Amino acid sequence: MIQNYVFFVAGLGALAFGAELLVRGSSRLALALGVRPVVAGLTVVAFGTSMPEFFASFASALAGSEGIAIGNVVGSNVANVGIVAGLSALVRPLASDRATLRREVPFMILVSFVFLWFISDGLVSRLEGGVLFAGIVVFTVLSVVSAMRGAAVKADAPARGGTRGGNAAMSAVGLAGLIAGAHFMVKGAVQIAAHFNVPEVIIGLSVVAVGTSLPELAASMAAAAHGESGICLGNVIGSNIFNILFVTGVVALAAPLHVERAMITQQTPAMIGFAAALALFMATGRRITRREGLLFVLSYAGFMVWIYGA
Repeated sequence: MIQNYVFFVAGLGALAFGAELLVRGSSRLALALGVRPVVAGLTVVAFGTSMPEFFASFASALAGSEGIAIGNVVGSNVANVGIVAGLSALVRPLASDRATLRREVPFMILVSFVFLWFISDGLVSRLEGGVLFAGIVVFTVLSVVSAMRGAAVKADAPARGGTRGGNAAMSAVGLAGLIAGAHFMVKGAVQIAAHFNVPEVIIGLSVVAVGTSLPELAASMAAAAHGESGICLGNVIGSNIFNILFVTGVVALAAPLHVERAMITQQTPAMIGFAAALALFMATGRRITRREGLLFVLSYAGFMVWIYGA
C-alpha cells in the first residue's frame, strides 16, 4: 500500500515539475519569437497549465479508469474557481476587464453547457470529442487574432531568460515529466481508490483534480501577488476552457468516455454553478474582492464534503 502512495506523490511531483518547466520554457520561447505576452498567456500558458489534466485524464482513459478521466476535468474546473481564483483573490482583489467579460467568460459558460449536453446520454463519443477539439482550435485562433490587433513585440525580442534552444529543451523536459508523472499518479490513485473502496470518479474529482490544478494555482497566485489580475483570471478562465475542449476532446477521440449518472445530475451542474459565480463576481464591481475569494474557498470546501458524503 505504501508503494501506491509513493507512486501517487512521485507522479504528482513530476507533474508539477514538468508543468513548471513546460510553461516557463514555452512562454519564454513564444516571447522570443515575437508573440505578445497577452497572447502567450491566453494560449501557451493556459495550454501548459492544462497539460497535467490532459496527461492524467489520457492515462486514466487508456487504463480503463474513465471515472478518474472525466472526474479530473470537472474537478479541476471547480478547483480552478474555488481554490485558484479564491486564494488569489485573498492575496489581492482581482480586477476584471470588459474584453474578458465580453468574450472569454461567456465562451467558458457556453462550453460548460455544451459539455453537460454531450455527457447527458452517459457517453462522450469520438464524434463529440472531435467537436470539442474543433472548438479549442477555433478558440485559440480567435484569441490570437484578437490579441494581436494591438502593438506586437518585435520578432527579434530576446527571451526572458535563456536561449531559444535552451527554452525549447526546457519545454521538452517538462513534457517528459508530465508524461511520466501522469502514469505514476494515475497508477497510485487507482490502487488507493480500490484499497479504500472509494469510487474512481470521486478520486478524480478531488485528489487528482487538486493535484493537476497546482500549476494554475502557482501561476495565478504569483500573478496576483504582482498585481497581474488579467493574467490570473485569464489563466483560470483559459484553463477551464482548455480542460473541457482540449482535454475531454482529445481523450474522447482516443477512447469514448462513459459517464456516471451523478456526474451528469450533480457534479457537472456544480461546475457550471462555480463558473457562473465567477462570471457574476467579475461583472459586479468589475473585480473579485477578498470576501468573494473567501466565499469561493469555503464553497469549494463544501463541495468536497458533499461529494465524499454523497
